[in-house]
Amino acid sequence: MSLELDANYIAKKNLLADAGAWVWLIALEYTSGSFVRVAANQAADIVWNGFTWQWMPVMVGDLRQERGALPTMELSVCNIGRFIQAYAEQYNGLADCPATLVAVHTAHLTVTANLPTYNFVVVSSIFTPIWARLNLSVAPNPFNVADPRDKWLKNFCAFNFPHSADARCPYTGTTYTTCDRTLSACIVRNGAASYRFGGAPAIGNNRVYV
Repeated sequence: MSLELDANYIAKKNLLADAGAWVWLIALEYTSGSFVRVAANQAADIVWNGFTWQWMPVMVGDLRQERGALPTMELSVCNIGRFIQAYAEQYNGLADCPATLVAVHTAHLTVTANLPTYNFVVVSSIFTPIWARLNLSVAPNPFNVADPRDKWLKNFCAFNFPHSADARCPYTGTTYTTCDRTLSACIVRNGAASYRFGGAPAIGNNRVYV
């Protein structure tokens, strides 16, 4: 959290009544340099710090800490339109993705420094028809992080589909919009170019090589 709160925010914090509102802005970095930006606002997007933050029903839980464990917090984002879930399905359930929460006041959206700011990482995620529930932690737990992260799997491609999402994927067509990342799916989509399949078909069955 910022050590010195902006003077305008200090004034707003001490008011008993206010025409404006405090709003949480949540930035999820689902891949390096790419963000989902959500505003816990009522039926109106918020433009702040040069970006549009899409309004959604959001519930920010309390920070919890059990003895001997890292602090955690549950962040719930509306999942009716599968907005967050679509990213989770493509990016490993959003595991280890940085999550930043910033508290802004709607009367002072030009202020971008010295604001209450909290940094987390996504530890796990659960999706229901109503909510995308993200379990956040202040730091990655070394016992929950795959080490090494890169593994060779027999029938699962490590590349994101399609080529526009990951240049290592050979598919540049328009016929298919999804891929289950198996070798057979790669052959159907890429033909002779399937030699660039991001798995390792030659390894033995039911084995993982690191």
